[in-house]
Amino acid sequence: MSGAGGFRWRLALPRDAAEAAFRALDEAVEMMAAEDGGMPAMAADLALPETGEDAGRAQALLTVTMTGEAVDAGTAAAVARRLFAWLEDTVAGEGLPAHCPAPEPLPARDWVRLSQSGLPAQLVGRFRILATSSHEDFWPGRQRLALTASTAFGTGHHATTRGALAMLDALARHLGRQRPVPMLDVGCGSGVLALAMTKLWKRAVWASDIDGAVRPVVAMHARRNGVALRPRAVRGQGPALACVIAAGLDHPVLRRAGPFRLIVANILAGPLKALAAAFSRQLAQDGWLLLSGILAGEARAVIGRYRRFGLVPVRLWRQEGWVTIALRHAACARRPLPPVGRLRQRAADPDAHPAARAGRP
Repeated sequence: MSGAGGFRWRLALPRDAAEAAFRALDEAVEMMAAEDGGMPAMAADLALPETGEDAGRAQALLTVTMTGEAVDAGTAAAVARRLFAWLEDTVAGEGLPAHCPAPEPLPARDWVRLSQSGLPAQLVGRFRILATSSHEDFWPGRQRLALTASTAFGTGHHATTRGALAMLDALARHLGRQRPVPMLDVGCGSGVLALAMTKLWKRAVWASDIDGAVRPVVAMHARRNGVALRPRAVRGQGPALACVIAAGLDHPVLRRAGPFRLIVANILAGPLKALAAAFSRQLAQDGWLLLSGILAGEARAVIGRYRRFGLVPVRLWRQEGWVTIALRHAACARRPLPPVGRLRQRAADPDAHPAARAGRP
């Protein structure tokens, strides 16, 4: 590995083209990761510039991090060329440079710290999302979610995660002292939404994912946030996480744990449509279902699918071309979720002057 702990491939694109390119890149990464033959572990990320009058012409940064024993300079370069060719085919070369940039080596065993260094602190509703210890004094008094960059999805920076957090925040305000237990986060990834649920309602939460590699990531984040990791999410045991490796709700432990009064799923429109029947069976009659990871153009099809199983939308939230939807059984739809309102969110520069960190957004 020539002393490198991994490689990072970066590509600057105009903001107008960056989100379509990121979706294409994320699809390519997922397909390549499923191949046999010693592919490196890969994770794609998109950093968008601040919004404003010139946002469409500003540069966004696409990044793919490649780590693991299977990656060396030759492998990283080959992967980068395949990703670049995929982008040329799928986004018609819009905004792409003339040549594929070369991957950059990362120092051995330090790729996580380096990837974190580019992540700002985030304020999303009542949650302050912290990527490094240098963020700890941002927005004191707000609910703390400390996350570490990893190959599991969910650093709190993507619009789909922010939408789910905003909807959870609105639901907590709507329910007041009520607690929607039992609760389940399907496709939990890093565990960010499950952790947010433990913070909001001080109760145990089930978390499930189809990828067994997320379990140590969820355990690490539970420790960082002072949340106990348990084999079962038992009512009355206080804030805790129970992580189950399962395809959706297809696990005997989850079937016994339901029906759930709150299910959250931040995945993609296709899997969400496939899970509609299972969600309708396992959602309590007075329960709430929050779906995210849906492109704006796919929202109507997702809603139509869930209507077939008696679940109707009671609130939609849109940002950056993504939609988060709150649904309920039709009999409870007369009590919709109030408007989420203007989401209080802000990114903070980790190198900002300390006096600015305590300021309100």
